[in-house]
Parts: sequence; structure tokens; C-alpha cells
Amino acid sequence: MKGIKRVFLAAVAAMVAGSPVSAACWSDSTVQAAYVRDFDTTLMVATLRCRTQDAQIGASYNKFVREKRAVLVAANDELRAQFSAGRGAKAGLDAFDRFSTSLANSHGAGEDGVSCSEYRALVESAVSAAPNRSALLQLAGRAGVNPALPQEACTRRVAFAK
Repeated sequence: MKGIKRVFLAAVAAMVAGSPVSAACWSDSTVQAAYVRDFDTTLMVATLRCRTQDAQIGASYNKFVREKRAVLVAANDELRAQFSAGRGAKAGLDAFDRFSTSLANSHGAGEDGVSCSEYRALVESAVSAAPNRSALLQLAGRAGVNPALPQEACTRRVAFAK
């Protein structure tokens, strides 16, 4: 009986370890990285959607990406690491790609009520922003981005002194 119990527990542990739900929870920093990624995705999709109406938006978006590359790459690296935790590099990259695609798809319908001139102003604000995560997070908040995270954010336990 003990042997069966051990095999069962080992099987359950293997299933839990291999499941996407078991991946590490999302820290504040990783959640912020998701917001930066979603903000960039918002601007990219708007650029594609508005390119026939406003040619300047593409040039501004490209300038944003060039000037904020370090912040954008750092956010993407952090997200890839998050998705790879407990999964391995290949499965993590696949999960990151699915997440990125879901962000783009969430903006792709074009039914957000934001005009191309409003997006142009947002892209120009992004170009003018300081090249740091904090500045992009402020703009992400202004833009109303809210990425759907595949796992919960980490909960924090606070110990109170008696």
C-alpha cells in the first residue's frame, strides 16, 4: 500500500510541476513588465491600424522603439524568464509568444473608441517620455492598458508585531 501511495504522490507532484499553473506567481516587477509590454503592443497595433490615415504615427512609433529599446527589451526579458520558470526555455518561449499574441489580439479589434489622432498624441508622448520603466508605466496607466495575466500576482504576507 505504501508503494502505491508513493507512486501516486510522485505522479501528482510531476503533474503539478509540469502544469502552467505551477509556474511562479507574478511579482510586482513582472506585472509591471507586462504593463510595459502591453503599452508597447497598444502603440504597435495603433500604428498598424492608423497607417493609412496618419503616416507620421509609424515614424513616431519607430522612434519610440529605438529610444526606449533598453526598457522594452528588459521588460520582454523579464517576461520570458517568468514564462520559463518551471517550464524550461522552449516551453517558456512558447508561452511568452502566446501571451504576446493574446495582447495584440486584444487590441486588434479596433473597437476601443480611440481615434488615430489620439493614438498619435499618445505615441508622441511616449517618444517624449524619459527612457525608463516608470515613465512608460505612467503612460500605460494613462492609456488604460490592463494585460490579462495567465497567473495570479504573488501575495505578500505581512507579519505584525505583537
